[in-house]
Amino acid sequence: MKKHDLLRSGDNIVRVLDIQQERVFVIECINRKMPVWMESELLESYVRCTDGEIFEISGVDVIRDTDALDADQRKIMHERYTMIAPILPFISDDKVRSKLICSIAEESKVSKQTIRSYLCLYLSYLDITVLRQRRQRSVHEYAAGSEKGHPAGRERKSAEPSKKQGKNPCKRAGDRLY
Repeated sequence: MKKHDLLRSGDNIVRVLDIQQERVFVIECINRKMPVWMESELLESYVRCTDGEIFEISGVDVIRDTDALDADQRKIMHERYTMIAPILPFISDDKVRSKLICSIAEESKVSKQTIRSYLCLYLSYLDITVLRQRRQRSVHEYAAGSEKGHPAGRERKSAEPSKKQGKNPCKRAGDRLY
């Protein structure tokens, strides 16, 4: 096992980010939660896997040729990477990482969760193109649903609003409509 290896056990894929004696710093690539230290013996049942396997399981598409992206996508991709780049050298130090996330979020006027999301996405794939802006789905695509479990593809329980929700089931106190 070495740094940046992808390891798989069933549908669970982790990427090795750092190794120190008997501990390994990994990120879960499918769930994309913040990386954690774990005992290396816990990974003994895992086998090496390829980038192709992670793309297939996660459904994330990586564009190897950044020239294929339009100017807006490249700009957003680079802005997002610029936000997380100062964190990367300190990724395995929880305290420093947390402080940097807070300061970058404040400076960039985005939430800490947004910074964490960009960071985990990048660390899972180690490819800057995953940070590009996704193409918005059209109304027709959304209405048609998809095999990936989008809400429009699921069966609805009831078309009538509940008494708690009032007349508009989409708008509840504290919810934002986008």
